[in-house]
Amino acid sequence: MREPQIQESSKTSYFLKLPLEIRQEIFSYILPTTFKDKNHGIAWRRGHIALLAVNRQLNEECLDLMYGHSTFTIDVTYDSIRFRYQWVLPSLLCPNKRYPFLTCFPPHLLRLIKYYEISVEHVDGYTGMIKYNCQGPGLTDGLRAQVQKLVEVMVTAGELHRVKIYLSHGNKVLKQIRTVAVFAVERGKNAAVIQTVLDPFRSLKGVRQARVMGTDMQDDFARALEKQMMAHYS
Repeated sequence: MREPQIQESSKTSYFLKLPLEIRQEIFSYILPTTFKDKNHGIAWRRGHIALLAVNRQLNEECLDLMYGHSTFTIDVTYDSIRFRYQWVLPSLLCPNKRYPFLTCFPPHLLRLIKYYEISVEHVDGYTGMIKYNCQGPGLTDGLRAQVQKLVEVMVTAGELHRVKIYLSHGNKVLKQIRTVAVFAVERGKNAAVIQTVLDPFRSLKGVRQARVMGTDMQDDFARALEKQMMAHYS
């Protein structure tokens, strides 16, 4: 009687025997990843995610590359925190979509993200009444609360590799009017108050590279915030 053939189910594939760095290089040609486009900034290179279904090891390695090595662009406003997803077409056009960041991804994937580019938008009182039915200190407090929500998610990642923050505020037309000398003192006072919306970022201590900039941003405030965010590496 012919004996049944015994298959070795524990046999490891040749691909999984490759060094992790080589596997990641191969993954980068297949999976969605980000790159910096000279005309549009951070954009996604669209790819395929079928590899995630092969086995648990490849699933973990692919997720680490997609989330842990890609730069996520986040827009923070008075009433939302949105992930900006944009990609470059062969025609060089760059369509984009925005998704609610905190609910779009499950917590275990949010913890993998290590690279952030964050745009924080503080509007003037006139625009605030039109868009949010709010003005004055309420605009600043509401935006700071949104920043705090984002930071609470970011700290779950532990060590962050790069965080770039840009603060914009005001109406472009009103800003041009206020460039005259008579408004200089008032503009400086407003900037000092508005930039406090970034205070929650001070609780991020494990950032390797931090960069803070923005409209009328006081240089001393920006450098001090960067230093606090990189406290574990200074």
